[in-house]
Amino acid sequence: MITSPLLHHYGFMPRWVPGVGAVQTQIVAGVDFWQPFGMGITPAVAVISITQVIRAGRERREDRAGAACSEPGMCKHPICHQDAQVRGYCIKHLGRGDFPLWICLTLFFVAAAYPIVLAKTLFPLVVSTSLLVVILLLAFVYAPIMSFVSARLDGLIGQNI
Repeated sequence: MITSPLLHHYGFMPRWVPGVGAVQTQIVAGVDFWQPFGMGITPAVAVISITQVIRAGRERREDRAGAACSEPGMCKHPICHQDAQVRGYCIKHLGRGDFPLWICLTLFFVAAAYPIVLAKTLFPLVVSTSLLVVILLLAFVYAPIMSFVSARLDGLIGQNI
C-alpha cells in the first residue's frame, strides 16, 4: 500500500496506476522494478565475486610460494611422490572423487553446443549468422556468468537469482 505509490512517484513503476488490484500490482512490480533490479545487481555481484576469487587465488599462490621454501612434506599415499597439499595428501589422492577439469569443460561444451548445432541443422534458414552469434554468447558467456553468480548468492545468502 505504501511502496507501490512511492516507487511510482519516483519513476520506478511507470505502468502502475492507483486503484489496480493486488495481482496486477504484483505483476507490474515484478516487471517494472524487480526485474531491472535483478539485472543491475547481477553484474555487481559477478564483478565483486570474480574479484574476490582472483584475490583469494593470488593469496593462495603467494602462500604456496612461501610454503614451498619450508618443505610441506610428501603425500601419504604409498605410491605417490608429490608434495602434500591438503591434510597430508595431494589433490589427486585426497579421496574426494574429483574428476579432471578437462572432463568438466568438455561436458559443458558438448551440452551447450548440442542444441545450437541441432537448431542450425534443423532450421538452417531461420538460424542466421547474427542469431547464431547471439545464441553462442548466451550459451558460452551469459550462462556461465549467471551460473557463477547464482551459485555464489546461494552460498552466501541462501537465495539465488
